[in-house]
Amino acid sequence: MEQRRDQQIAELEEGATSGIGQLAEDAAAGHQAAWNEIVDRFAEYVWSAARAANVSEVRAQQVFRLTWLRFVDHLHALPAETMGNWLHETVGRETARITRLYDPGA
Repeated sequence: MEQRRDQQIAELEEGATSGIGQLAEDAAAGHQAAWNEIVDRFAEYVWSAARAANVSEVRAQQVFRLTWLRFVDHLHALPAETMGNWLHETVGRETARITRLYDPGA
């Protein structure tokens, strides 16, 4: 199962990061269209990772939003080729944080 997840991550990263360098620079400079394009490319990936964490839809929505907020904070320092992996790791961290916060017995 982990091998399949890694393969899916690689496929999503390959498709999503194609030409992402310039978009990342533009988004970091405040260009809304570039930001929209990045979100369009990675949103399904972030949502799928959040839902795969076996949390409720409401918790997945919280994780989704928090992941993008963290992404905005770090966009200027992220190399384009690491964005997919960074998003995946951040979904994991945010899922764990939300679970501890709202479902401490889980």
